[in-house]
Amino acid sequence: MKLEEIPDSKVLGLEDLEEELGTGKVHVILERIEFGYGGLASNVGSGLSPAVLERIRDEDTEIVRENGKDRTDPIEVIVFDNEQERKDFLEDFGRGVDTLEKLQPLATDYRKKVLTDISRLNDNLRRIITKINLEERGFEKRIEGLRDLENLLTSREVRNNIYDNMIIPACRNPAILLYFSYSPKTIQHSTDVASLAVAIASLSGIEDRETLEQFAINCILHDISDDVVRSKFKQGSERFNEIYLRRDFLIPRRIFTTGGPDNERYIDGLDSESIEIIEHHHTPRKGRVIELLEGKRVAFYPQDVFNKDFMSSKLLTKISDYVKMEEHDLLETRDFSTVLNQPLYLAERWITNVSHTSTKLSALTEYKKILKEKGMCARDDFVEGLLSIVGEKYSEN
Repeated sequence: MKLEEIPDSKVLGLEDLEEELGTGKVHVILERIEFGYGGLASNVGSGLSPAVLERIRDEDTEIVRENGKDRTDPIEVIVFDNEQERKDFLEDFGRGVDTLEKLQPLATDYRKKVLTDISRLNDNLRRIITKINLEERGFEKRIEGLRDLENLLTSREVRNNIYDNMIIPACRNPAILLYFSYSPKTIQHSTDVASLAVAIASLSGIEDRETLEQFAINCILHDISDDVVRSKFKQGSERFNEIYLRRDFLIPRRIFTTGGPDNERYIDGLDSESIEIIEHHHTPRKGRVIELLEGKRVAFYPQDVFNKDFMSSKLLTKISDYVKMEEHDLLETRDFSTVLNQPLYLAERWITNVSHTSTKLSALTEYKKILKEKGMCARDDFVEGLLSIVGEKYSEN
């Protein structure tokens, strides 16, 4: 992909944007903004009108900005002198990208086969979700359906299917399972993300079959928290909003472990690293701060930041800032051991930010952002793996 194809952009504060909009200039947003936690969104390429800007600034409107940005953070935009300039620009950059089904017909067969077992996993998860009480501290008894889930997670037939139809294709041709046709169905989204994450992990040098099989399973389950929140609470309600922002740190352990805090046991087919990968699939390498329900602010970051082969002063400065804030009782720091959340983070980020629109502009914009954040959003080898895959895909368009 040629980054020079993208026109120069500006990063403007909300007040500056309001002033510029008053001049009659036309602005195109270069980030995805969700309104109402998964609700209507402004995507890359959307026009920024005074009404959209007002909605972003409205404290009564819940919004989610990409990569943990706050409501008041500046917004990256492309500025045009008039509407005709914008239309001319989008005529090329706003065109859709061919889906891989056309480029690689074999990908459809692989995907269809692997979706069969993922559908079975999904059915079992839904039965479990209906019996979850989020107010409980832990499971004292095994809930109905948990044994069936364990059987699926440990099934050699299921794992062979995933290995043959997801892992092998991803290792041989990393772009073959890269889909850009956005599907709102969790089951298809999870398949797309898992396929890309496995390809990234493979390109970074992870070759062990058992490791890749387990990683694929973890990736398929990564959005289980979203399903739980949407099935338990009315979207937009106070309780929904309260849980949604913290869902990854409240729900996976409730589903995939048994017993109480003192005798916690992971269900068969998953382990402690599995839970970390699922919990931190939205956590970049530089870490992130979450305010838990009890009001405690926690900065989570990977132990990998101290890996001498992938260390950077910028990254260490970020962690040092967390430690200083902890010393002043402003937050608590917690590290985690897995590095495999990073290829999953990249895959989730790419599929979510690009596939909603599947345009040349959205792909080039996200490519540029991730390249700029290399080492901070994920380790260099993982980032280079992702960019080589998507670069190959988009070089054909």
